[in-house]
Amino acid sequence: MQAIADICTTKIWPAHEGVARHVTHCTLMRGARPRDKSVTTFARSGVRDVAVVSVLRSIFRPHSERRRGRGSTAELSLRTGKHFTGGSRGFYFRALGPEIVSALDDLSRAADLKHLRLECVWDVPWSFVVSATLSRLQLQCVTLMPPDEAGVGSAAPRKCILPRLDDICLDRSPSFMAILAGQMYAHPPPVTKMCVVYDCAHQDEISYDALYHLGQNVDSLTLEFSGDFIYPCDPIDYSKIHPLSMLSLELGVNIIHDAHFAYDPVPIPAFESAVRLLPVTPPPDLRIVFTVCIFYYDPPPCTRSCIERIYPRIFHPSFPEYLERVTSGAQGTAVELLILVTVHVEKGLPYDPGPYLEYEEYLAKQFTCLDEIPGVDFYATVTESDDMNKNPYLSPPLE
Repeated sequence: MQAIADICTTKIWPAHEGVARHVTHCTLMRGARPRDKSVTTFARSGVRDVAVVSVLRSIFRPHSERRRGRGSTAELSLRTGKHFTGGSRGFYFRALGPEIVSALDDLSRAADLKHLRLECVWDVPWSFVVSATLSRLQLQCVTLMPPDEAGVGSAAPRKCILPRLDDICLDRSPSFMAILAGQMYAHPPPVTKMCVVYDCAHQDEISYDALYHLGQNVDSLTLEFSGDFIYPCDPIDYSKIHPLSMLSLELGVNIIHDAHFAYDPVPIPAFESAVRLLPVTPPPDLRIVFTVCIFYYDPPPCTRSCIERIYPRIFHPSFPEYLERVTSGAQGTAVELLILVTVHVEKGLPYDPGPYLEYEEYLAKQFTCLDEIPGVDFYATVTESDDMNKNPYLSPPLE
């Protein structure tokens, strides 16, 4: 880290031509890299903290300085590797240490920061995520501290919070909306592109407040629901959202093969949930994705057994009826429909991915009724996964 700091602060180049002026992305990761087998507790080092501060201040300069040789702006990411606090993956913002926290606070107030990404960071001060220069904000599993708890007092009424924010992703970070709704402002952030990720494991906590509060100018909307709906989901009132040109809806389906596991109650068919969540009159561009994860904890009786369970778990006649209606006549919505299947196998179980991948054609034939609808581009894929806890399709949109 000290070597990087030395490169960023070297006087070899002229003042406006240094390496730091051309950096477009800076990531601070606490803990080991995800592919590293180790799990770290990240003992702090005063020398390292000083070097980190030096790098941050070299890359992110005040508004008044022209920082980029090519005119591009830098992005800051603060994320977690294999680091756990109390059994949960993540860390508290204050655990970065006073020097780094102070530098980040200065950065959020004075630097020309455009993109900010936070992943698995807790008790982040509200002031850190509401920089007036931000155009893109991405939060994954983040908790925020209200202004009074962060020790900065209640925010004074202002014309607009995040006045330049154009793109936002809220992935299981409800505290952002809870705090924003309590702030005093005349206009919401001018967001035109939004992604919201919901966790169906806490279905009773799902709220569409973010859509209604931030959707006044939204043109492109992505909604992701991880896991299954156990009970019928509440429909979305699209009349409270700006007319969309693109809508992407992604629903997760889990199929578990375990002798000791039973669904109680049986989840709602994914097709039925999709119809409840989709607008009566969809936008011209509609993308619908069903991500099916098959988890093997016991050897299956045959390789096709769980593939055969996909159709009854997700099919409902209301869905093809919906597609036929929205793609016909003058409305003419173009629909991209995907069923993406991954096979996850417990370590130690005998497994040959070949037969599973061969069932793509069989899976597609089960849903022929969808492929035959004019205006619908239908795809079905089966992919193996080497990690029981990895889902390549419902990955957070932070990259």
